[in-house]
Amino acid sequence: MLWQSYQVMTNLRETIERLAEKPGRARVVAGGTDLMIQMLERETQDDSLALLDISQIEEIRGITESGPYLLIGAATTIAELANSALVHTKANALARGASWLGSPQIRRVATIGGNVVNAQPAGDASVPLVALGAKAHIVSPEGERDLLVEELFQGVGVSLVNPCWEIVSHFRIPICEAPRRSSAMQRLATRKAFTLPQLSVAVWLEMEEGGDRFHQVRISAAPVEPTPWRARRAEESLANLPPTSENIKRAAQLARQDANPRDSLRGSAKYRKEMVEVLTRRALIDALSNLNKVLYD
Repeated sequence: MLWQSYQVMTNLRETIERLAEKPGRARVVAGGTDLMIQMLERETQDDSLALLDISQIEEIRGITESGPYLLIGAATTIAELANSALVHTKANALARGASWLGSPQIRRVATIGGNVVNAQPAGDASVPLVALGAKAHIVSPEGERDLLVEELFQGVGVSLVNPCWEIVSHFRIPICEAPRRSSAMQRLATRKAFTLPQLSVAVWLEMEEGGDRFHQVRISAAPVEPTPWRARRAEESLANLPPTSENIKRAAQLARQDANPRDSLRGSAKYRKEMVEVLTRRALIDALSNLNKVLYD
C-alpha cells in the first residue's frame, strides 16, 4: 500500500485537527519500523491515505519525573529509554526491555508509543509497562482519556488505539524504586540481540512498610496469550508473605501451571511453559536483589 502524502507534524493540536478533517483517510506514524514494512508489502494502493509523522513533536517526547510518576512521551525512542538514568533507577524493567529491542539502528528510530500501539504481545517495551502498571494518555478529536497499557491490547496486532483517529501522547508510570518498590525483567531468545524473544517475564513488587513481607506483586509474561499475560494466581500467592525461597518457588510454579503458550517457530508450548517458571523465579529474585533483599529459607 502506498500513500498520497507524508507530512512531518510540529504540534499535537494540529495533528488532531488533521485526523478530524480526514476521518479514516489519515493516520499517525512515529518511528515506522514496523508500519512502513507492513504497508510496502501490501499490493494495493490507497491514494487517499495521508501519513502524519509525529516523531518530531516535542510535547510528546522526553522523560520527566512528576511527583510519584515518570512521564514518558510516546515519541520517545527506545534508545532514549535504554540510555536514561532516570528510567534505569525508577522503572528498571522498562530500561532492561528497551535495551533488548531490535538492533541499535532500530532502537534509535522506534518509539515507545509505536511499540505499544503495534500490539505485539511480546513487545520488549509493552511487557514491562504492563508489569509496572503504566497508563497511556490518549488524545483524539473527541477528547482525552487514560487507560492501563494492558487494556490497550485486543489481540495479536490489534490495539484499542485507532491510529486513524487518536494518538497516545505519553505514558504515566508509578515510580518504582528503593526502599519498597522494585522491578526486573528476564528475556529468553535464541541469541542476545536483534531477535524476537521466545519468552519474556517482567515483575514489579512492593514490600510492606517494614520491608520483610510482600505487599503487592505484578507479573507479566509474553508470548503466552494473544496479549501480554498477567500471572494473577502467582501474584496473589505472594501477598503478605516473606520473601523466602519456598514462597518464590511456589509463585513461579503457579505461573507455569496457568500459562498457556502455543507451539511456534520460536519454541514449543511445553518448553515455553516450563520457562515461565524459570524466568518468573529469576525475575523475582532480581527485583528483590535491587532492594538488597537476600532470600532466606
